[in-house]
Amino acid sequence: MSLATQPRELVSLRDICIVHGRGPTATIAVEGLDLDIGRQEFVCIIGPSGCGKSTLLKAVAGLLPPASVQGTVTVDGAGADEARKANKFAFVFQEPTLAPWRTALENVRLPLEVAGRRKPHRSPEELLDLVGLKGAEHKLPHQLSGGMKQRVAIARALTLQPDVLLMDEPFGALDELTRDRMHEELLNIWSATETSVILVTHSLIEAVFMADRVVVMSPRPGRLTATVGIPFDRPRAHALKSRVDFLDKVNEVRTALEATHDDHR
Repeated sequence: MSLATQPRELVSLRDICIVHGRGPTATIAVEGLDLDIGRQEFVCIIGPSGCGKSTLLKAVAGLLPPASVQGTVTVDGAGADEARKANKFAFVFQEPTLAPWRTALENVRLPLEVAGRRKPHRSPEELLDLVGLKGAEHKLPHQLSGGMKQRVAIARALTLQPDVLLMDEPFGALDELTRDRMHEELLNIWSATETSVILVTHSLIEAVFMADRVVVMSPRPGRLTATVGIPFDRPRAHALKSRVDFLDKVNEVRTALEATHDDHR
């Protein structure tokens, strides 16, 4: 089936409720959330700490106990467990979590070894080149900067050609200058793939710069309270962040986020 005949929605969340624990101590993390992610779309999720952003990503990835998730999660028409087994998505965490005894190239090869796949869409060497690390293939993680480690983690996540890249504050531990560079690099990497991205962040500037849409969640229990479309043309360069219309869009997202706090007072 061609891309033109496929449903536009790649990820579909319907009436999602996520509960941690049982009985009187149970906590509702996410409640009544509906969300669709399109093919090759870049969506950022923002919200106050503890609103369930990261929990929502784990639900999409099928990483939560099934009993804790109510509602329907589908990825390309498959349930979360089936999608995970089919390598429909990959996860990039805030910390790169690289194997310290493996070189950059060996870390990128790891998913192929686990999955037993011999002919990837792009070779690990090509992926390291894609993320700007050609020449660093044989360096160990302790020989790499924080930004370089995160690029290895992104290359590793792309090894099995996932349909969806789930990113949980992947640049939160980086300094501001490195983070700015990584924003442009990730967009360049994404534009060279057919992958959809769902990125959780606390940074309004990061969300507006990266996304096609910014999804705003309320304080716990997390609900989808607003969706802000981002109109800026791609490719996007760092200079965009100083434009008046960009800052206006950041303020629009900030207003939507502040409104969620007002509604919970």
